[in-house]
Amino acid sequence: MVKKTQQLTLPISSSELPSFENFVIGDNLEAVLALKQLSEKSNTSSKAQLIYVHGQQGCGVSHLLQATVDFACQQGINALYFDLSEKALSPKMLQGLESYELVCLDDVAAVVGGSIMFEREAEWEEALFHLFNHLKDAGHQLVVGSSQLPQNLHVRLPDLVSRWDSMVRFHIMDISDQDKEQALIQRAKFAGLNLAPEVAKYLISRGSRNLNQLIANLDKLDQASLASKRAITIPLVKEVLGF
Repeated sequence: MVKKTQQLTLPISSSELPSFENFVIGDNLEAVLALKQLSEKSNTSSKAQLIYVHGQQGCGVSHLLQATVDFACQQGINALYFDLSEKALSPKMLQGLESYELVCLDDVAAVVGGSIMFEREAEWEEALFHLFNHLKDAGHQLVVGSSQLPQNLHVRLPDLVSRWDSMVRFHIMDISDQDKEQALIQRAKFAGLNLAPEVAKYLISRGSRNLNQLIANLDKLDQASLASKRAITIPLVKEVLGF
């Protein structure tokens, strides 16, 4: 999917798009500041800035890339978010993207490293290589998001690996359980729900610690609470989520 503006560490409401404001920073302040600075209007007319952001699924890489584009668009910057994990994409869709002042390519692992047919993979790698060069030559900004480091993606085009390896790199760290607890309580409060700390602790200790899944579980509890007109309690969690 291609989006001119605007996946998680914390969208506070189901309808709210990822932003720097609703990202749970944890130990990732340096990355957040670098991405925010890159997406400011004052930085788009200088030398190209190239950033590679990586981290395990659910830690917030996609959220940060979308937040970067959202913030840039607010500054009047012509910016694009491109999720490469979407189906039915073609390498040809990367042609001409150097016209954007800022491009964020998310989940590059979806189109390289044996994830697709060899012929298509070679086409994608060539297209990604040329886009990198075109953006750099134009003095525009590029952010690449991935679950792994460039050398671990099994990319067959050495020149593409070297380009990505030359980028400023940030490893997005998962947030602590305490931060996740506060994030759940904050989201619930924003939605008009009362989530007691002991219920938030229970959700984290008994279910998945992946924040994406925690948010999905809270949404299920929200719906069940509305339907049954019951407060979100540990008995309701056991009934709805089965743990």
